[in-house]
Amino acid sequence: MAPEVLFTFDVDGANYYPGPVRFVDGECTVTSERLTLRDRRGRTQHVMLRDITTVDPRVGFLSPKTVRIGINTPAGLDMYRGSKDLVLEACRMINEAMTAPERLQSRSASGSQAVSVPNFAEQITRLCTASGMEVRKLTESEAEIEVPIGRGESEYVDVCPWEGSDLWVFTCVTVFEPAELALDALRELLVANFQVGNIKRSRGFWCIIGADTEDRVDVSGTLNFMHNISYNLLTPDEFGAICNEVAYEVNRLEAKWDPDED
Repeated sequence: MAPEVLFTFDVDGANYYPGPVRFVDGECTVTSERLTLRDRRGRTQHVMLRDITTVDPRVGFLSPKTVRIGINTPAGLDMYRGSKDLVLEACRMINEAMTAPERLQSRSASGSQAVSVPNFAEQITRLCTASGMEVRKLTESEAEIEVPIGRGESEYVDVCPWEGSDLWVFTCVTVFEPAELALDALRELLVANFQVGNIKRSRGFWCIIGADTEDRVDVSGTLNFMHNISYNLLTPDEFGAICNEVAYEVNRLEAKWDPDED
């Protein structure tokens, strides 16, 4: 039986490495087993989903909007789309195909047993064990990770799934709350620290959840790091690096912003 077609999308062009082999005005078809790229000149490239190691959206301000596919060989595939939204849409499609139950639970040609899909707690336990991170609290929907920051002190990073998706949110709780704080001052601080970094990022971004929008208000938002690649593609090294970065950046921000200063 032919593999089920899950998604199709257009690409403006693509490069397959090494080579490179160039594609122009192509269409990408994603099935439960493979990604197939065809262009108007008749060139075709197949990539098995099981060989894909990373799916990176490259959406820098000045760089081409690119879906970068890492492959479990000395090879790679860059597919170009016209906007950030189109790149993120393509990454979502590929990630969903890679984590589809039909693929994860299918038997291999060698007759191996079906692979079960780990739940949140199992994923966290695996990543923390492999990365050396310590879990303080763990449920089926939330984890608290202890991150030493020096001088015998620690920050605590909360990790939870983003509702209705295969993404995770990393939160190191910090509260912006004095009534006399003007949002302009908060925006200036956050832009200086995070917005420029967001532009350069290919995986994940900083955001504030829960802040009001008036000019002068009681601000009670939390600073979050949103990982924008499927948690199934998180490696232990990347997971540990995100937890450390979130804890370090929030600690650094709190040191810069003293709510008691005039």
